[in-house]
Amino acid sequence: MSGVLFLFLKKDIFHPSVISNFVFAAVVFGYILSSHIYVYSLHANTLFFIFSSVATFSVAAYSFDSLTQLIKFKREKNVCYFSIEKSNKKLAFVVLCLSFLYLILRLKGYSFGSSIIAYLNQIRAADVEDTTRNPVSYLQPFMLASFAMYVLSNSISVNRLSKLANILIIAIFSFAILLNTGKQIVFMVIMSYFYIVGVKKAKHFVYLLLSVAGLFAVYMVLLRGLSGSVIYYLSMYLVSPLIAFQHFYFENNTSYAISHALWFFERIWALFSGGIPESLHKEFVWVGLPTNVYTAFSDYYTVSPFLNFFMMIVHGAISGILWNISRYNNVVKVFYSYFIYTFAFIFYHESFMVNLSSWMQMIIAIFILNFLVKERVYK
Repeated sequence: MSGVLFLFLKKDIFHPSVISNFVFAAVVFGYILSSHIYVYSLHANTLFFIFSSVATFSVAAYSFDSLTQLIKFKREKNVCYFSIEKSNKKLAFVVLCLSFLYLILRLKGYSFGSSIIAYLNQIRAADVEDTTRNPVSYLQPFMLASFAMYVLSNSISVNRLSKLANILIIAIFSFAILLNTGKQIVFMVIMSYFYIVGVKKAKHFVYLLLSVAGLFAVYMVLLRGLSGSVIYYLSMYLVSPLIAFQHFYFENNTSYAISHALWFFERIWALFSGGIPESLHKEFVWVGLPTNVYTAFSDYYTVSPFLNFFMMIVHGAISGILWNISRYNNVVKVFYSYFIYTFAFIFYHESFMVNLSSWMQMIIAIFILNFLVKERVYK
């Protein structure tokens, strides 16, 4: 009900308060459908804690969004503004260049196996084992930023590229992103795309659902070679993190309870001390099926319950402010389109504090690209 209320108030499914509540409802509904799979039941005190956390996040997002709305920004005449409306050809060129460069660097050093699937799995295995960051990964923020800026430019520009050219650009970029071999970045691109083009029409909701379903098919069936029912996969990626959080973090302080909330600062310390940063991949546990994700709440709660609610306020406030500004600022709109992932997948894993470095890199990439392709407009 709270999700419907926020949707009625904000009229945007991508508002932080709307997404967080709808995802919470989806998790609860998913548990009802798949409760027979788990060896642990979902308890009332866990649901109350999660509901309180989501409510704290939602109220913070709505409040700071409303507060930002009250602030009036006065614009003087003859001030230089920057627009990307006429930069779609420049951005298309940048997307292609970065995608091809990423493909070349990403494929370097790997021998092609018996199939493209075996090739991708070989790359993924190397990524999981490597606790350091591959230098080629620093291209990703620029790739993501340029693509979102291109989609935005092409959606508002009068002189759009042809459909064939657009399909070709998206196909090359998609293949480059697929070589990342991780689901996170692909989900980020899907949400970014639909936030920028809008999902007001019913058919766009269908496209969004088909995109998510297609992603699951690619990763679960083709790349991983796994088989199972739809309920099984929904359980694994939608509900099992909450069950794991309850048993290994919330109700029991087990050896699996590890926090990566300060991983960004731990990585900086490792750079200066010469140490090796701990891998972000947590141990697998059995909750009726295997999982190694424990929701974003686990990284906060294992430190302190108070830290959990404090971070819900901080995360919600930043999300609400970004959503409000993104409605009239293209630079912020591009950044927010990817930042949506941090609260859309809050029931899967922590990606707000853990990926702090990535968000900083994204901001830098957006400003650099905006400077390179900007069109000066005087009002």
